[in-house]
Amino acid sequence: MGADGSKNSSTANSPPRTPWLLETEIKAINEHLKSMTNDGKVSDAALLASSKGNGEKLSELFITLLKKWPHQSTGKEQPSASQFLVAQLTSVIMQVLNPDPSVQAEVLAIMAGTAGGAITSTDLVKVVAAMIERYSSLQGVAPDASGMCVDAGSSARVAREWLHMLLFGDASHKKTTTMEVPSSAVSQAALERWLQGHAAVYAVVQVTVLRALALPSLSPPASLFPQIIAPKEMQMQLSSSEVLLLNTSLPLQLRCQWRLLFSNHMHGDSFSLLMKQIVGAGPSLVVVEDEDGNKFGGFASASWEVRPQFHGTAESFLFSLQPYAGVYRSTGYNSNYQYLNYLHNNTMPNGLGMGGREELFGLFLSYDFGECTVAPSCTTFASPALCPNLTPRVSRLVVWGVGEEPKDSDDDSDEEIRSKKPSALDRNPEARAMLDMIGRTRASEGLREPEQQ
Repeated sequence: MGADGSKNSSTANSPPRTPWLLETEIKAINEHLKSMTNDGKVSDAALLASSKGNGEKLSELFITLLKKWPHQSTGKEQPSASQFLVAQLTSVIMQVLNPDPSVQAEVLAIMAGTAGGAITSTDLVKVVAAMIERYSSLQGVAPDASGMCVDAGSSARVAREWLHMLLFGDASHKKTTTMEVPSSAVSQAALERWLQGHAAVYAVVQVTVLRALALPSLSPPASLFPQIIAPKEMQMQLSSSEVLLLNTSLPLQLRCQWRLLFSNHMHGDSFSLLMKQIVGAGPSLVVVEDEDGNKFGGFASASWEVRPQFHGTAESFLFSLQPYAGVYRSTGYNSNYQYLNYLHNNTMPNGLGMGGREELFGLFLSYDFGECTVAPSCTTFASPALCPNLTPRVSRLVVWGVGEEPKDSDDDSDEEIRSKKPSALDRNPEARAMLDMIGRTRASEGLREPEQQ
């Protein structure tokens, strides 16, 4: 009986096991906290100093979260003292790192202002933007690409786009583009529904940042960023937040890699060379920056083909990045997804277009390089004007091939093709990231999907 009592006591004093943290990670967090104290307590100042590399504002919010997190046994907030007990703090950190949407909704609600109640939409956007900005700069997460910057402005625009449904309900981007964020209350229940739905990718961002705040040396889950394949001299025109928005908007199997196909700053202002670089090169992102600094473009889900008819699939979309951010998907109204044409003695438009119709494309890049038009609205993608000026002049045009480079069927044997075929995890960085956070093992790692009969 004594031995059993001793065993139970020992178990009670040990941190509970979690499926989202390895025992070695829990031990590392505990040892990290112990290293900041000699009397079993950790001060606010020590915690702030430990996590300040992750942004002072977020560090302060993280400490507030730890203080306000409901106590496991009483359900009440932790006392707002300037010191924490190491064992108690370890337990709370383990709880807030739980990637379950209901837990992360409570985490977000506390960090944005309150616990268990409503928060304002403006405060919510600020916290989500701070999370995106910090995620985009974490070592081991963001891609190592020359010239890619972490920009607070673009992080705020991406936050607004991710929160669009929560902030504006069913209102279309045509109506909300110029609207201010409404200063309204958002309930924790609404946050949870948002996290469980289309914004599941944000849960990966938030938990990754929380892990870094708890212990900077914890390895991050699989990144939501692509591998960037481009010459070293290539200067990225996109901020890391903009890359994050675009990559997480792509079909899952295409998020692993971006390959530079064309840049007018490297290849020259030549439409014929643009066509040579993109035809038959697989799905692609077309990114335009005009002379006023506006950024916009489109995702072409199929390889470009030179012909005077539309082609492509409903996975295509248009997007804006600056001065406002939005991803505008197919409405199903028509199938005018992508168009590429240059034929002499032909009445059809010569250039690259996406959405709309031949007389008024949602986005059109003329064969006369530098000339561009955008429609006031586009029925194919339910988009507003992609930028304020409907006839912008192109300053920079970059096309990225997304996903693995398409292979010529003659280049590989059937056996080689089967062996290179990616598994579901290879094609889904979000799923890999979630598995890294929940369970920490990948049962299908290395397995290939069966060949289609």
